[in-house]
Amino acid sequence: MIYIILLSALAGALCVVLLQMLLLYRNKPEAVPRHVQYVKPVVEPSLKDYLSGAKEPPASPESTCSAPGNGGSGKSESCHFLNAIFLFLFRELRDTPIVRHWLTKKIKVEFEELLQTRTAGRLLEGLSLRDISLGNALPVLRSARPLQPSPVTANSSSGGG
Repeated sequence: MIYIILLSALAGALCVVLLQMLLLYRNKPEAVPRHVQYVKPVVEPSLKDYLSGAKEPPASPESTCSAPGNGGSGKSESCHFLNAIFLFLFRELRDTPIVRHWLTKKIKVEFEELLQTRTAGRLLEGLSLRDISLGNALPVLRSARPLQPSPVTANSSSGGG
């Protein structure tokens, strides 16, 4: 009878130790279910007018003036063609695994650098990324102006040797 009690106590202790090892040393945390986002990106009204073929609104006076001394043409471009290209790429590539993998890899590198070089590394044991969302709003370029190229000196054109 005493052997059965000792054997059951030993088996219980062994099960507790194995359970603690399993809980403490497992590598992957429980996966958080990821909600697939199929929300259409929000398009700015001026870009929507441009894409539908409507007439462009006149540029504001401050965007058409050139800064003194820049020597540019003085006329700002609306950048609607760039916004249309970026909108197309954002719609097509936002939820692809390739973009998610690339962004996750870049963010993990930043986390590792943060933990190695900053004070946060002394306070935090580790950082992990669970999910990533690019949202539904796209940054919009308002205007672009050509600038006067800087003059080339004799030292900079010699090839760096």
